[in-house]
Formats: sequence, structure tokens, C-alpha cells
Amino acid sequence: MLYVGTDREPTKPINLANPVGLLPLLELDPDQVMLTVDQKERERGWTPGIISTLILPADLLRTAVSMRSEYWTDLALGWIASLRSIEQASETLTGLATASWASQNIRHRAQKLLNRR
Repeated sequence: MLYVGTDREPTKPINLANPVGLLPLLELDPDQVMLTVDQKERERGWTPGIISTLILPADLLRTAVSMRSEYWTDLALGWIASLRSIEQASETLTGLATASWASQNIRHRAQKLLNRR
């Protein structure tokens, strides 16, 4: 079971089948999130990468898009843009590029990322 929380907010369990609880991570710098995750793994003596394999930007994008939220989708696109490879997110980006609910800005950003492949 994966839990998320801060010094100010209580720790909450995350349902990995529907990681809505991880969406607030999108408000943070992706590199800083992964550094913090790596640090927590080391502090607990866990296998490196055991948590980071559960926090996949493509999954966060899929979750944001499934909610049809401009806010979360915009933030998720920022995370995806920081990746070297977008292959895991290409199917979601393809649907997003033509999604009628998404703003023109979101659709164009998705298409731009697809063109980068």
C-alpha cells in the first residue's frame, strides 16, 4: 500500500488502480518529487525505485484526463513534457489532442508532445 502526506496534512492511502490521490504531486516539480521519493526509499532501506515505479507520469496523465480536468491535465502535460520519452503516454496524448472537452491550448500541447516523438 502506498501512502501520501505532508508535515501539515495527514497521511492518506493511495489506490493504485485509481491514483487520484497522487494528482497533487503534479503541483510540484517532477524532479523534486522523484528526489524526495528516492530519499524516503533510502531512509527506510527499501530497494531503490520501488516507490518511483508506482508514480508514473503516464498514469497521472491518464488519471487527470479521465477526470476531464483542465487543471490537472495541464499540470500532467508539464510532467510529460519533462520526460525524455513519451511513448507510455502516447495513446492518452493522441486522445487528448482531439478531445472535445479540452481547451485548444491543452489539445495543441498534447499534439506538440506527440510530434516530438
